[in-house]
Amino acid sequence: MKVAELAESLAKRQETRRIVRLGDLAIADDCSTITINDGQFALDEQALNILARYLKLPVQYLRDCPPDFRAETLKFWRDQKARADVVLESVDNGIVSMFSPGLMMIPVARVGKLVETVFKPEDEIRQLTREEKRFHLDVTTADHKVDVPNPIGSRPPACRATSTGWCAPTG
Repeated sequence: MKVAELAESLAKRQETRRIVRLGDLAIADDCSTITINDGQFALDEQALNILARYLKLPVQYLRDCPPDFRAETLKFWRDQKARADVVLESVDNGIVSMFSPGLMMIPVARVGKLVETVFKPEDEIRQLTREEKRFHLDVTTADHKVDVPNPIGSRPPACRATSTGWCAPTG
């Protein structure tokens, strides 16, 4: 995808942000879905991680639980904070983020606009990822480069691979 196509691509995604009462989240008895008034979402691995972190539960423990016990555990802790409002962000039919309404999160469309101002329209977007804690974008461009300074100030001697993966001077 080209940078010029980014805004259109982001607009096609059904990205929603809604504030819901935590107690209004219905968790299926088999822990397969979460339902709220206006939608149903798969309780996949990403959604489980997001909900567990929000409820401050150990993610690995929940993964190891049988589905029915996992659902009961989530329901119990959801009910402990039932009156709390939460912002639920979703893309298409997947939950990508859950956080307190007081936190300021930059909308992805605004990040896309920033990318369009930094890069040329013909630059290539190699990867676009939107997950719980990150928005990751890899762009290939001929106009930018990264210069990594050498901490010792001189050119290193020619190197060769070693069994430990480090370079050792040759010769």
